[in-house]
Amino acid sequence: MQALQRLALAGDELDGVTSAALAGGSHDDALARLDRALAAGVLDVAEGRLRFRHALVAQALLDGLAPHRRAVLHAQIARPYAEVISFADALAREAQRLGAARGHAFAVTLRGEALSLQRLSELALHRGRWHEAKALLADALDVAQQSDVGFHLLDRIYGTRIAMARNPDAALAALEEADTSVRGPLETCPGCRITFAVPATIAAARGRQLTLATAHQRQAQYLADVVMKLPAWYAALHEARAHVAMASGEAQASREAFAEAARGFASAGQPLDAARCGHLAAQGPPG
Repeated sequence: MQALQRLALAGDELDGVTSAALAGGSHDDALARLDRALAAGVLDVAEGRLRFRHALVAQALLDGLAPHRRAVLHAQIARPYAEVISFADALAREAQRLGAARGHAFAVTLRGEALSLQRLSELALHRGRWHEAKALLADALDVAQQSDVGFHLLDRIYGTRIAMARNPDAALAALEEADTSVRGPLETCPGCRITFAVPATIAAARGRQLTLATAHQRQAQYLADVVMKLPAWYAALHEARAHVAMASGEAQASREAFAEAARGFASAGQPLDAARCGHLAAQGPPG
């Protein structure tokens, strides 16, 4: 059962090597567990990758996990990442020695695993699995800090940490940690910084730290106007501006900005963000 729970936590489709590693035990025992799951129809194979035959089975396995057991299994799943990083480093060195540009690019891609973990944490958060999201984000941070492309990822990871905070005080604490942890051009990049600046603005506004909120809002405005220039980020900027307006006591301006954000997100094809901002435009944001 625990082997299947590990597989359910790890994702929808896995290659054979990863599946065997997650199944646990000796190599032969792991293969035997996977063979039994295939024979029972719990797993099947599609395009050379193992997956659960029915999504409801994977969901039932996850729903049966208590939060503390889910955290332990996440930690067990995360252990191979150090080996993945080591393998990626060795592959990159060999590719450089041989002059194999594609091999080197693949090695860098392996080290970018943190982005997938960060996106999975957002999905877990949307599904109401806060502890799972927190564990995934911790894994993402660990990988990013060891990665050559970490400067593209740290802002996004810390921005997600801020956004997933359960109350304004926790969000401010996450913001303070991020401000002390991500510094200088080697740990951030102009394009990715907006993934931190927007949630930082919102967190500071909800925490009634208006000077801090205004500073992050100015940075987000610059990044949206000069660097990113994408519709969804303009919508995100409207949402951040709405929170600042509400914290400043400008209720009407806040509702108008939330409504503009909702329209922008809807136009950009982000219905969940549009629904959130539409609700806030109608009801007002939480305290």
